[in-house]
Amino acid sequence: MAEQQAQITDPAVSVAAGLVRLMLSMEALYNRHSRKAGLTAQQAQLLCTAARRKAGLGEIAEVLHCDRSNVSRLLDRVTRRGLASRAPDSRDGRVSVLQLSPDGQAVVTSFEAGLAARLGQLIADWPARKRQAAAGTLTALIDAIQRDLAREDQAAEGTDGDTTTAAAARLPAQMTPGSMTCR
Repeated sequence: MAEQQAQITDPAVSVAAGLVRLMLSMEALYNRHSRKAGLTAQQAQLLCTAARRKAGLGEIAEVLHCDRSNVSRLLDRVTRRGLASRAPDSRDGRVSVLQLSPDGQAVVTSFEAGLAARLGQLIADWPARKRQAAAGTLTALIDAIQRDLAREDQAAEGTDGDTTTAAAARLPAQMTPGSMTCR
C-alpha cells in the first residue's frame, strides 16, 4: 500500500485517493460509533437529520440519498424504540414529518457529543495552525463538491441560474459539532 501511495505523483490523484480513504475511514468510525449507541448507521443518520430540520420523509430521503420507503422503514424502527414519531406537517396536513421524542433528542445529543470527542482526540496533538488549515481545506473541498453537484444537476435538468440544488442547499453550510453527523 505504501508503495502504491509513493508512486502517485499527480496531486489531483493523490487528493482523490486520500478523500476516498478518508470517506471509508469516517464511514467505519461512524458505523462503529452508531453500534455503540445501539443504532444502525442509517438510524443515526435519520435521527441526526431530523434533529436539524422538521422535514417530510421525501425531503429526508433526498438528504440521505435513499428511497422514501427506506426512510419510512427506518422511521418505523426508531418509532418502536420511542425515539421519534410521525407528525402532521403544519404547512400541509397530507405530509408527515419526522419528530424526535425527548429520548430521541437525548440519543442524538449523546451520539454527536461522543463522535465529536472521538474526532477531537484524533487531532488533539496537532498544532492549532494545522487544525485550522485542515478545517479550511475541508470546507473548501465540501463547497467545491456541492457546486459541482449543483452544476451536474442543472445540466441534467437543462436549467441555468443559481448553482445550488435543493439537496445541496439543505446540507450544513458549515461543519459544527452539531451538524457533523448529518449527510
